[in-house]
Amino acid sequence: MGLRLLLPHARYGFTTNLTGLTFDEALDKTTAGLQAEGFGVLSDIDVQRAIKENRGADMRPCRTLGASIRRWHIRLCRAEPDIGLLLPCNVIVREESPGRVVVARGRRGGKPFESGLRRAESRGRQADIARRFSHA
Repeated sequence: MGLRLLLPHARYGFTTNLTGLTFDEALDKTTAGLQAEGFGVLSDIDVQRAIKENRGADMRPCRTLGASIRRWHIRLCRAEPDIGLLLPCNVIVREESPGRVVVARGRRGGKPFESGLRRAESRGRQADIARRFSHA
């Protein structure tokens, strides 16, 4: 499964349902899918544990993975430090019922994100050009 999540879910993002897997198997499959697509997992929040520890409430297993293509993440943050408000890309893995796990990623886009990417890309090109001419 190359992690290409195509089903629109509400207005928050894209989801896919994995059936016949335990939560841990689905989490492993999701992480492997992200890695196959060139993403690294920068953060892993165990939401179930955090809610239990902080609020004393029980919930089904749920993890939020902060995924990023490291080389792009670094370049973007150097060129446009505030782009970090939109990074990394959050991917959630949550058990909906035994044997049914939902994997979802947030939508990216909109004017602020696109504008930030354009600025970062432009600054990156300018820096590349400057580096080339400084070594000439």
